[in-house]
Amino acid sequence: MPTFAADPLVHFVQRTFYAAGASEATAQLVAESLVSSNLGGHDSHGVIRVVQYLNHIHSGDLRAAAIPRIRRETSVITLVDGDYGFGQAAAHFAMTKSIEKASEHGLSAAGLIDSQHVGRLGERPDVREITCVADADRLDDFDAKLRPDLGDAIRVFVPVKLEMRQKRRRFTKQFLAGVNEQSAEFRNSKALLIR
Repeated sequence: MPTFAADPLVHFVQRTFYAAGASEATAQLVAESLVSSNLGGHDSHGVIRVVQYLNHIHSGDLRAAAIPRIRRETSVITLVDGDYGFGQAAAHFAMTKSIEKASEHGLSAAGLIDSQHVGRLGERPDVREITCVADADRLDDFDAKLRPDLGDAIRVFVPVKLEMRQKRRRFTKQFLAGVNEQSAEFRNSKALLIR
């Protein structure tokens, strides 16, 4: 298997997406995201996606020149419209807005709509302290007898320093107990259906 140095690979991928219509900044962000996924051992979300993204650009499913924008917002919530562009750019935009709001108000949440593949979700929580991701497309159908493909709809990433492990374990147990209780209520009541 051939081995490539990261920097030339980032440059190659960046130039490829720039040539396909992305801005230099967006092409750089996506290239760094893909190569970072490979370097982190997540090859399924790495440069293997370049051909897929190019095919989506060619078919019109991905708008390379799209610029994410705010569809709606409050003081702590932002709904970002990705305009069917690169998901990495839209997710980065949403995360940046959420960080700004959390810095001012102590908490925030961001939603992302009309976006293409966002890449490795774990890449963004590695940057910030706590992130919850609702995977609406993967929610199980409440009439189904099978569990969802990827587990519960809420994902929690809590990267912490070594001295915080005990606090993280207690928080995680308490949080997951609440999530499981809420999930059971939703499954039993059919009160929530997100599409």
